[in-house]
This record gives sequence, C-alpha cells and structure tokens, in this order.
Amino acid sequence: MKHLGAFLLISLTAQLVVAQNPVGVSLVPWAENVGSVTDIAVNGDGRLYVASQNGIVRIVAESMQVLPTPFLDISSITLNNSEQGLLGLAFDPAYAENGRFYAFYVHNGSGSQGRISRFQVSADPDIALAASETILYTVPWGSGPFHKGGDLEFGPDGMLYISTGDGFLASNAQNLGNKHGKILRIDVSGATFAIPPDNPFVNAGPDTLPEIFATGLRNPFRIGFDSGNGDLWIGDVGQANWEELDRIAAGDNSGPNFGWPCYEGSSAYDLTGCAAPNAYTAPVIALSHASSGGNFCSVMTGRVYHGAQWPHFADRFFYTDYCNADIYNLRSDGLGGYINELSLDTLMSGNTCIVEDDAGELFLGNRSQGKIFRIIDRCPMDAPVIEQDGNLLFTTSTGSLQWYFNGSVSPGETGPEYEPIGAGMVHLTADHGNGCLLTSEAFQFIPTIVSATGNDMGLEVKPNPASENLTISLSRQCLGCSVQVIGPLGQLIAEERMSGTPIAVLDISAWADGLYAIRLFQNGGSGEERIAIRQVAVIR
Repeated sequence: MKHLGAFLLISLTAQLVVAQNPVGVSLVPWAENVGSVTDIAVNGDGRLYVASQNGIVRIVAESMQVLPTPFLDISSITLNNSEQGLLGLAFDPAYAENGRFYAFYVHNGSGSQGRISRFQVSADPDIALAASETILYTVPWGSGPFHKGGDLEFGPDGMLYISTGDGFLASNAQNLGNKHGKILRIDVSGATFAIPPDNPFVNAGPDTLPEIFATGLRNPFRIGFDSGNGDLWIGDVGQANWEELDRIAAGDNSGPNFGWPCYEGSSAYDLTGCAAPNAYTAPVIALSHASSGGNFCSVMTGRVYHGAQWPHFADRFFYTDYCNADIYNLRSDGLGGYINELSLDTLMSGNTCIVEDDAGELFLGNRSQGKIFRIIDRCPMDAPVIEQDGNLLFTTSTGSLQWYFNGSVSPGETGPEYEPIGAGMVHLTADHGNGCLLTSEAFQFIPTIVSATGNDMGLEVKPNPASENLTISLSRQCLGCSVQVIGPLGQLIAEERMSGTPIAVLDISAWADGLYAIRLFQNGGSGEERIAIRQVAVIR
C-alpha cells in the first residue's frame, strides 16, 4: 500500500501541474573588443580567458574590463581564415599549482597542421609565455580550411578531450585509423601525453588509434562537460538537413559511434558500407537546418546550468547556433528524453560558445561582434502560488493576475482572491511584463461549506481511505436528499438518492486513486441547498 500521509499531502496541496513555465533569458553586455571569439575558459581565479581566432587570448577581469595586454599572443604562428585559427583553450585542473594551460590551433606552416600545445604562465598571472610552447599532439590536415573541430575540455577524470572535424572528407569519421571526425582522449599529466588505459580502443589493434574515444562526427566545433554529473555534450555541425546535439554519459567508455556519414541527425545520409542502425548512437536531438526550412546552420553546444543565481535555470542545458544566434534550452521530459525550448530570439548572428564561469554562471561568446554577454534569467520571479482558506482561494503573488476554472478564464477574476463556483481545477497566471507570463500549478478545489445551521444529517463516509467499496450513510431521514461524488478533477462520478433508505454502498474498484468529495444536497441538488460535504481518499 502507498504511504497514506504522503498521498494525502500531495492531494490536498494539489500538485497537478498545468504547465511548466518556459525559461526566458536576457543577455547582459559583459565585455567588448575581445576579437573574433572562438572559446572562453576559466581557471579558478574568477576571470574569463577569451580565445580569439587570430591567436590571441585576452583576460576579462570583470564586466567590461578587458586587460590591455594579451594573456597569450601566438598570432604569428596561427593560420587565421575560414574555420581555422585558435579554436580551443583549456586550463589544467591543477593550474593553480603548475600554471599549465593548453591551446588547440591551426599552425600556419605547410599542411595547416592542428596542434594541441601546452603553455606556461609567467610569474605575472596576467601574462603567459608564448615561448614555453610544448607541442603535445598534432592533427594532420590537408590544405582545406573546413571541418577542423577544435575544442579542448578537461573531463572530471582529469583527461584532456579533443574534438576534431572530418577534414571535409566524410569517410574519415568512420575510419578508426585517423584522427578526424572524432572525440580523442589523452592524458597530459606527464611531460608529453599518454593514452589512458581505459580508452575504448586501447587494445583494438595496430589499425585503430588508441586515443579515440568516440567516432562518427562531422564537425564537433564545441563540446562541454556537465559539471554536475560528468556527461559530455557535443554539438555536431550538420551537412545540409540536420544539426545534432549528442551526449556521452559519464563513465561510458564504450566508444560510441554517432553515425556520420551513414546518418545525419537521425536520418540516413549515405548508407554505403554502413552497419545496422542499432550500431550507431542517436543524437539527443536533431535540429532542422536552415537550408531545409529550419532555424539552424551551425549548432554550438553549451552547458548545463548548476549556478546559484537563477533557480529556474537549474539542470537545463543551454545551447545556441552560429547563424541565428538564438538561445535554447533542453530540459528533461521525465521519460528519458528532452523538451526543447526557445529562451531568447537574439536578432543577431555569430555565437560561438556558451560556457560557465567558476561559480557556474553562464556566458556567451559572439565572434561577429567581438563581445561577451552574461546570460541571466529574464523572469526570475516565482510562479504564482494558490492557497486556500475555507472556500476562498488567494495568492500573495504580484503582477497582473487572471484566475482560471477547469481550464477556462474566470471573467473578471483578476484580484488576489477568488471563490470558485464549485469543485474543480483552478490555476492562476501572473503577467509581469517583458514576456514574463507565469502560471501556477493546478489546484484541486473542493468546497468545505457545511450548512449554516450545522444540520448535516449525520453524513458519514467510510472506510476512509477506501479501496473497493464505499459506504455513505445518514443518521436520520433526509427528505429529497441526494449525494454526489465529485472526482479529483472536479467531475461528477456518481449520484445517489438518499431519502428513502439513508445508506448507499458504492463499488469503487474502478475508481482512480485520488481525493474525492462527497456532497449532500436536499430538494434536487441545487448549489444553494448543499447541506454537507465530506472528503475521502481512494488509495490502493
């Protein structure tokens, strides 16, 4: 049997939800003139380190304060055009002790080589030593400027994760013998790099690179870890029809294959030589490309919010797109999937990253404008809450109020108090302006009126709680009386005449669990002649 106390609490406080309020965001200008932003990293000192495509990293100390001297300048060795340049930046987990950080950039020598290099901060925490470069790992590309990937992220395991594009050759993504179209995982805690022994392909043989962690990606420009549970999120830029967001659960070392070029999003693209569909990991969500009538052209993955300032953001994954630059969020649907919401139509373009600072707050980088924005909750106020006092419902919420009864507007009911016309479901909206229309949870209203004379005819309902049968009785004759049973959603479940024999036994075996109202009427059951009411819980 369910726990009765918990059940009654849930029923009486009416936890049925009308709708989860959508989350809207606003962008607060945070820094400008920071170059063609590709990535933003943090290292625990409370500042933002902004990587620009031209090979320069600048420090944003606080809002609008960009330090005049670059933290790192490798512009002289960086190939800066199209999708090439300084693409990724990450600080060592032990940066406070060792002063190490890592950059992923395309070198301007022959072959446009991708380099993952280690650098060292100087004695001045505002300036790094460009000459300290140690090249740890390289990705050989041809001369084409496209699909480099380029992100660097340290996982909660301390390993360095590298995202690489397919180099504009789709078949690379399924080739375990090259570094393209992959997520790579290496250990950089030593002097050079090492292969983690638990990598999924570490014992796969000489034709497979042991640093590969995941395959089947087209151009994963931005990746990011969920700082709460360690999941790795991947934004994979699509071909012509679909963009996709992928996820690798924390602890999954199975080497997932995300399907490119066999699949684009969840749709077949080129099945030549491909395995069965269940051999590939489907995206969390596929987003329609602008060329196919959608809104996306180059998805930029972001972060799951775990900050303290905006409770409505909690556990939502925020992401954006380079072309339309709108801000979206994914929230759990409670069934293992996600619900996608538009949080802000920005009316701009050029977003390249969403990152979190040391406190878990979110920031957006925009390449086209050379700006950093802070992401805040546009509607931080709480949703309205309904409370009950007898037959009166009331709220202390502010804003422009509107009450609803059984899903329909209650005309003229726009004040803080409301008395419904009978049993039913009530909810309330509060409009705070600026697009902030918030909705309460649904409230199951059951009137509590008893006759003014106190003559309730000895109405008794038992057992309570009930499961199979329900006995309704009166202690004395009640001429012209009838009993109505009102269900948890305000619907009429049953009606019994009680005047001749003041007892009724109802078979309730088919009734749903919930809180029911038993109402006693006299002379036909009009509302003015209701003389008693009882509540009974049906529970199994």
